[in-house]
Amino acid sequence: MKEERAKLKAEQKMKAKAAKEEKRKQEEALMKARSNPFSDPGYKIEESAAVQLIHEALKGYRAAWSLFDEMPKERLDLKLLIQKHQADFKSMGMKFPKMTPRRKPKVPPVPKPVIYDKKLMKNTAPVFDMNIVTKPTTKLSDVYGDLNYAAYAYNIKDPNATRKSVMLLGPDKNGKQFLADAVAGELNAIKIDITPEVFTAVTSKPLKVLNQVFITARAFQPAVIFMKNIERVFAIKVPPEDKHLQAQTLKAALSKQIKQISPDDKVIFIATCTNPWMAKAKPMVNIFEEILIVPRTDYGSLQQFLYTKLMK
Repeated sequence: MKEERAKLKAEQKMKAKAAKEEKRKQEEALMKARSNPFSDPGYKIEESAAVQLIHEALKGYRAAWSLFDEMPKERLDLKLLIQKHQADFKSMGMKFPKMTPRRKPKVPPVPKPVIYDKKLMKNTAPVFDMNIVTKPTTKLSDVYGDLNYAAYAYNIKDPNATRKSVMLLGPDKNGKQFLADAVAGELNAIKIDITPEVFTAVTSKPLKVLNQVFITARAFQPAVIFMKNIERVFAIKVPPEDKHLQAQTLKAALSKQIKQISPDDKVIFIATCTNPWMAKAKPMVNIFEEILIVPRTDYGSLQQFLYTKLMK
């Protein structure tokens, strides 16, 4: 008996030791996998002990009360109402009007998650090779001038308003690009410049690279996609000096890409416009959710700027 007990005890010790060693190996493998971003399994969500109790309580409630619950027969009431109306129209010698069936609402497509793998790195590499990705450090505090206090009421109505696309409309050399840099700086976001001079005039496949730009913006969000003088994309007549830019090739693709930006994406498209009368207004305005007018610098702001710079 003593030998059997000793043997059983030794077997239990061996099993415990083997289980401990197996657990250590699994922890080492998990740590190694988490060190590589391409093989990180993520965190394991453990199920709460109260979930089983909640399921049992719901099951008992349904078993006890399912016989007494009365569901409203709305569709039956609607059919009876239609039949009553048809009888009333028939008694008056009138024809019952045809009812147009309600269209089924379009189900918004589920956005595909960004998978960080070698394929993504390969798609984003051409965007970085074009040197159009920057990280502005400008802040809104660097902007001289008074604030628009009327906008405070809009913040009260919708403090968490999100805009996928914003146009900065104003005269030339008026600080519109500086404001776009300030937005990127405040958001700690990257800025991707798709201005025709550095984008369509340089690449031979602008539509493909534009798709890669939006993929890069989603992968490295928060991101600001910027375009200067967007009226050249929607120009009524292209001037001879701007034909080499091929800006109009982005017209349809740009609108499509902006519509595909999800509300959960931390991506915003900001464009400037200097000569809106040179473009087709309707298609250009339709891609923007908000248009901000940037007026000329007033005397007070200019005085404040010069005083601050000269008195340093």
